[in-house]
Amino acid sequence: FFFFFFFFFFFSTAFFLFSAEKREQVKKDNPKSKATDISKLLGDMWKDLDDDKKQSYKSKWEEQNKIYLEEMKKYKEENPDKVEEKKKTKRKSTKKKCRR
Repeated sequence: FFFFFFFFFFFSTAFFLFSAEKREQVKKDNPKSKATDISKLLGDMWKDLDDDKKQSYKSKWEEQNKIYLEEMKKYKEENPDKVEEKKKTKRKSTKKKCRR
């Protein structure tokens, strides 16, 4: 549960909330379209959306982000050992070194 909660809210924006709400209908209206085309259509719809409607998605995002931040703070307080482990772990670079 925590991973899903973290992933969804960390990568979520007002546009993603809009997309999640509209994606199925756009797919239904464009059954032969590729995922990239669906994303472009959603982007165009977002661009054309009036500011009041965009603001409603932004408000939803702000509410959800507030919940996320509270939950993350609670998680860190309850699991300091896991938070410390995370800080110690370094990612290996996936970039290939250029040979000359």
